[in-house]
Amino acid sequence: MAGTAKKEKLIDLTRGLTMAMWLACAAAIVSATEPAAASDAMGKSGGFFPVESFPKTLPKDCRDGKAKLYDECGSQFDVVKAAVAQAKTMNKTPLIVYGGEWCVWCFVFDAAIRGEYQPSYYVYALNTVSKQWEVQEKTDEQVAEQAKRLNQYVFENFVVAHIESHVSPDGAAAIDATGFNSAAIEFYPAILSLTTDGDYADHFFAYVAMAAKTERKDKQGQKLLEFDRLLLLEQLQRLKQSAMGK
Repeated sequence: MAGTAKKEKLIDLTRGLTMAMWLACAAAIVSATEPAAASDAMGKSGGFFPVESFPKTLPKDCRDGKAKLYDECGSQFDVVKAAVAQAKTMNKTPLIVYGGEWCVWCFVFDAAIRGEYQPSYYVYALNTVSKQWEVQEKTDEQVAEQAKRLNQYVFENFVVAHIESHVSPDGAAAIDATGFNSAAIEFYPAILSLTTDGDYADHFFAYVAMAAKTERKDKQGQKLLEFDRLLLLEQLQRLKQSAMGK
């Protein structure tokens, strides 16, 4: 019962603190203190192992041309198909990260699986108003080791597919085609593992890997939850086992 109450409290916290940000963002842009690629969003630390991900390129003539992770105009079926094919070639598991450019947590997740850490600034547009959020994180040996361990596991086991959920022509349909009901998704990002044939295996929503061990604060000092890398690793290991039929 205590575990259930704790989980419900955590869900309420994430819903109250972040749902408006997740669903109301018109176009989010994530960067470090200076403009940078998505893989640099958490600073220069990390990047131990290069994570294979799709789409490989993003069209500059799509919307404002500033997308960093998600193709907002192209077919999401093509992104899934490419990731599944590459995963099969590399003997890895396809991993879908369902979200969008408006989803700050999608960028935080991407930085985490790439082994990045350090204090960072996230800039996004909320109702067309530019906002800046700062992640303050200790950079001791334990954090560095956890970052490397998570990054290595993702590198060795997954090929990542960033599937756009809100403005793309067929994001929800691409998710439904795997066998998972996209209408059941309430939190972003939603993380799904697929079998080698591209069928749904398992999933988790971002909130299950959040913890108050690391705090995110805006300029007004509002606290938000941060990902716990050990919890992320546990969830990803479970998704891998499900995809392997274990």
